[in-house]
Amino acid sequence: MNSEESGQPLKPYWHVDAKWIFGLLFGIIAAAAFALIFLYQISVKEAALNIASPIVASLFSPKGLDDDSDFAKATEIINLSPDHKLVPFPGIDISITQEDLVLTPRQIRLKLFSQLVEKSYENEGQLSIDGQMQSTGGLFIFSKKFHDMIFMPMIVCTSISLVFLFLHGFFSFGYGKLLNPANGLISFSVPLLLITYLSNKLFLEKPFDISILEGRASSAVIKYALHETLPEINKILSKDLLFICYVGLGLIILSIVLKIINVILRSSKTPGS
Repeated sequence: MNSEESGQPLKPYWHVDAKWIFGLLFGIIAAAAFALIFLYQISVKEAALNIASPIVASLFSPKGLDDDSDFAKATEIINLSPDHKLVPFPGIDISITQEDLVLTPRQIRLKLFSQLVEKSYENEGQLSIDGQMQSTGGLFIFSKKFHDMIFMPMIVCTSISLVFLFLHGFFSFGYGKLLNPANGLISFSVPLLLITYLSNKLFLEKPFDISILEGRASSAVIKYALHETLPEINKILSKDLLFICYVGLGLIILSIVLKIINVILRSSKTPGS
């Protein structure tokens, strides 16, 4: 479209360079911002318990979360215990009680390790063992301290990415002011949405083969833990990605509406109309 057709003077060529530079910067910073937003969300207490508990439980369950081979012995210990409970981790105030025996092995394991993760969450990724605080390593990212720590970097990174997105549109021409940012948002979100969809198809639609855990290979344990936590992870990812995609689609619809309004206004000003 030339200047006569648009009714506007052409912008300097460096605006084109600026548009692509800010578009590229947006993609880089947006990826970092999205990663921080995701980490912030999985470190919310409820999400942290839902994700970390199956991971930790998987590490301590050689035959899977549904295995009941040890529960007959555990039931016997609980019934013979004076206080009718079993403390599986000496020095840590977490126990299985007689009331818990009505639950399934999976429910008992998740309840047990949920208590463990919750204690770690509230104590900066540490556990009190016999009165002494000890680090839980990777559980730090599922702690309140980590959640609070990444809040400001998340805000800064997200704000910068939005500024770059705005500038990407600002240096665009005509309806590209809306369409280029929309393209950036959709190009960012749709591939990741596709990955979450495919991961659900590949990992969750068929039962996990528990037999691969018998060798206790680290890859098998990681795969099992991923199988147990992927639904919660993908639920968080999908919600955020769909929001980004909808904003992009909204900008496209807005540009179409403005284009239609512009055509109507132009036709109404045409002599003899």
